[in-house]
Amino acid sequence: MIDTSMLLHMISALDTLEKLIPGEDGGEYAVKKREWEALKKACWAEYRAREKSRDRGLGF
Repeated sequence: MIDTSMLLHMISALDTLEKLIPGEDGGEYAVKKREWEALKKACWAEYRAREKSRDRGLGF
């Protein structure tokens, strides 16, 4: 199971990849960037859901 720390590491790695790859409008790199952006959004959504669930468990 992936914990919240691993989710944050994945988000950071995806940010780094986006910065390293040239910002072309088309081609293979553009497709990869869109895939990474979608994965990053999914990671953030999962992270937020877990934090919200944790907060509810603590009575916040």
